Amino acid sequence: MIVVSDFLVPDGWQQPLGRLAARHEVVAVRLSDPREVALPDVGVITLEDPETGRQRVIDTGDRRLRERFAEAARDQTARVRADLAACGVDTLWLDTDEDLLRPWCASSTRARLRRRSRAVG
Repeated sequence: MIVVSDFLVPDGWQQPLGRLAARHEVVAVRLSDPREVALPDVGVITLEDPETGRQRVIDTGDRRLRERFAEAARDQTARVRADLAACGVDTLWLDTDEDLLRPWCASSTRARLRRRSRAVG
């Protein structure tokens, strides 16, 4: 099974994914956008949470704000990595600004999936 997500959701997905991985071969594909990691200096902008509709006006010219944003993104990525590892799933990390098929076609990815398939089968 292949689960494709950005994993930018509230906690609660870890246990079901772990149960799924206990019974099936699971590859978690984390899709991320580089803009979610580095906030560019573009002045004052309005951000909206697509799930709640809550809006915030921020000044991206504030260097400390951009640093805190980058640090929070690094922390979040580290938590997702740790959670996926704890679930026992194989992972593939993809960025939206890159060719999304190239990592799937890479010989190292194919070899890793073949090894995993043999171990499960």
